Amino acid sequence: SDLVDEVRDGGSAAEHNEKHTLADGSFTRQQYLQPGDRLLMVNGVPCSSTADAVEMITGAEDTEHLNLKFTRPLGGNIKVVFPESDSQVTVSSKARVAVAADRAGHEVEYGCTDGTCGRCWRQDHMSREIYILCQEDCTVGKIPSNNMYREDALIWDEEEFFRDQARKTNFDNSEPLVLSTCPEEYEAWKKADWVQGAMAEARDARMSSEFFAKKLKEASDGTSGT
Repeated sequence: SDLVDEVRDGGSAAEHNEKHTLADGSFTRQQYLQPGDRLLMVNGVPCSSTADAVEMITGAEDTEHLNLKFTRPLGGNIKVVFPESDSQVTVSSKARVAVAADRAGHEVEYGCTDGTCGRCWRQDHMSREIYILCQEDCTVGKIPSNNMYREDALIWDEEEFFRDQARKTNFDNSEPLVLSTCPEEYEAWKKADWVQGAMAEARDARMSSEFFAKKLKEASDGTSGT
């Protein structure tokens, strides 16, 4: 196959990616390679197979300076970058962002299952979209704001909604998804929706007190048993 299977450390593709890596861990647009990319041309000549590519590359007059053109399938793999932990991974567009974080070795703290605690909020550096990793439908291939329930619809057809979302991958994978923590955005949300914010704070306080009480009891039980 003429697909890129792997970008190996120390290889020319990895060096190319490093050259085009920006300070925040992102990449200059359309200037990096990732698994799943397909080689289209070598020095302006189309190639249709790996054998063609190898023959063209090894037979070129200047093998040190080649003009390679790749294509990336729309809806294909997406590189996800977590700058704060200096980690990244390339995953399917259908993968949950939480799974991508786990595979990249990026630690995420979860304090709820609906995002109201704010611990798992991550923001894309380009679109400024908020990704809430604990939510089941938070995938790397879907822009969050494009997947909210339509507030202007009189009747919401749940089956039609999920059928449509299953068909549609709407993140532009010509560039990576670069996600960072965003405490300021979370605090702004709590102020804007003060009811939800107050409920989130109350739940955090309750959970913290319950956790502390549990630890005290465990410590007490352990002491009394000695």
